[in-house]
Amino acid sequence: ATVELLRRVGAEVVGVAVLLELLFLHGRAKLDGIPFHAVVSDGEG
Repeated sequence: ATVELLRRVGAEVVGVAVLLELLFLHGRAKLDGIPFHAVVSDGEG
């Protein structure tokens, strides 16, 4: 949702970094190839 919001206002998203990735939400799969980094990953994927 954040990536889409940023694109709507004209931003070029070149990567995403988060502190905690909740694997069961499958957020990484929704980023369509945008580089992604999480400090900690938790939950069943």
